[in-house]
Amino acid sequence: MMPTQEDETPEELSQAKRIQTTTKKVTIVVLGDIGRSPRMGYHALSLVEEGYFVHLIGYGESPLPSNISNNKSIWVDFMPPVPLFIQSLPRLISYPLKVAWQLLLLSWAFVWMILRYQFFPHYILLQNPPAIPTLTVCYLFSKVLFADFVVDWHNYGFTLMGISIGEKHPLVKLSKFVEDYFGARADKHLCVTKAMKEDLGRRLAIEAVTLYDRPPEKFKPLSEEERKAFLVKLSKDFPSLKSIANKGVELNGRPGILISSTSWTEDEDFNILLSALQDYETASRDEPTFYPKLIVFITGKGPQKEYYSKIIQSIDFKNVEINLPWLEHDDYPSLLACGDLGISLHYSSSGLDLPMKVVDMFGCGLPVCAVNFNCLPELVRNGESGYIFNDSTELANQIQNWFKISSKPNPHHKKFRENLKKFRSLKWHENWKFNALPIFS
Repeated sequence: MMPTQEDETPEELSQAKRIQTTTKKVTIVVLGDIGRSPRMGYHALSLVEEGYFVHLIGYGESPLPSNISNNKSIWVDFMPPVPLFIQSLPRLISYPLKVAWQLLLLSWAFVWMILRYQFFPHYILLQNPPAIPTLTVCYLFSKVLFADFVVDWHNYGFTLMGISIGEKHPLVKLSKFVEDYFGARADKHLCVTKAMKEDLGRRLAIEAVTLYDRPPEKFKPLSEEERKAFLVKLSKDFPSLKSIANKGVELNGRPGILISSTSWTEDEDFNILLSALQDYETASRDEPTFYPKLIVFITGKGPQKEYYSKIIQSIDFKNVEINLPWLEHDDYPSLLACGDLGISLHYSSSGLDLPMKVVDMFGCGLPVCAVNFNCLPELVRNGESGYIFNDSTELANQIQNWFKISSKPNPHHKKFRENLKKFRSLKWHENWKFNALPIFS
C-alpha cells in the first residue's frame, strides 16, 4: 500500500520536493510486471534523459533493473496484485472481480499522486494491452488532469483473450468494444509495427507513430575475455559450460549453445521446440560425429512454466541438455551474447506485433530462428539475419544445419552476424528521440 507521510524517509521527502518542482512530468502505466515490461522501462529512461520526471505505476512481481530502481528521476508505485482467491474463481466470476480490483487500485494510485505529491502529469503514457480497465481509467484521469493521453499499442487485448476463450465469446466482444472506443479517444499514439499502424488507421482512424523496438546499450556482443569470464561464472551452476569457456566463438565441433526466451503463455507453442530438439537428439544418436552436444537455455517465467518443466524432466535426452535458469537482469544480455543460435516461439495473436526477445538477441549479435506470422519480416529477414520457420520440422532442419559439423565453416554463421552489426547501429534512445520525443514536446 501507499506510505504515509510519517513513514517516508528523508530521501523520499526530498524526492517529493523534486517531483513538485520539476516542470516536465509523465505518468507511465503498466498493468503488468514492470520488471518484465522492458519497452516501458526504456520509455521511462529516455524521458528522464530528456529532462522529464517519470511516475511509473504497475506491479512489482520481479526486481527492477538498477537503472530504474536507483534513478532519482523515476518514482515507482507498485500496485498490490489481484488476490489469489479472485484468480482461482471461475472465469465469468473472477474476471469482473479482477477488473473491479484493478480499477479501484489504479484509480487510487492516481488520486494518491495528486493528494500526497501534488503531481500533475503533462502526459499519461499507457501500455496496451491489457485494455480493461486501464484505457478507461487513464482516459478519464487525463481529462481530469488536463494531460495528453498517449497509448503505446503493443498488441490488441481482445485478440490475446480470444486465444484462450474463443473469438466469439461475449467477454472478447466486450473487450474489443472498450479497447476500440477508449483507444480511439487517446490524444496521441505509438505502435510497434507498420502493419499495426496501418490497421489502427483503417479500423479506428488513428494516426499512430511506429516506434520499432531497438536494443538498449546493455544488449551487445561480448569480447573474448568477457565471454570467457561469464561462461566460467555460469559454469558453477551449469558445469557443462566448462568445456566451452576456453574455446572461441566458432563452433568447430564444440558443444553448441541454443537460447530461447519465453513468457510461457498460450501465444507460444513450446511443443514446437521440444519436437525439434527430439529430432536433433535422434540425428545426433544416428550420426554422432556430425552433431555436437547441444546445451539449451530457456529463460523467463509465466503461467505454463511448471507444466512444461515436468515434461522436460521426463524426457530422456543424451545429447541435448535443457536448462531453465532464472537470471539476474545484467546476466541475461551476457547469456544471449554467449549463444550460438536463438529461438523465438512467439506468434502474434493479432499478427501485428513483434517479439521483443528477438530484438534483444539481435542486439547481442545472436542469429534467430523465429516462428512465422504476418509482420515478422519487418524484423527478421529470412536468410539474412536469421531463419523463419512454420512448423517443428522446419525448425529441426534449421537447428541441425546450423550446428552440423562440416569440413568447411557454415557461411551463414559469419554472414548473419555481419548483417546484425547493421541492426545494432541504431540504438533505442536515438530511435526514440527521433520518433517518440516529438509526441512529448
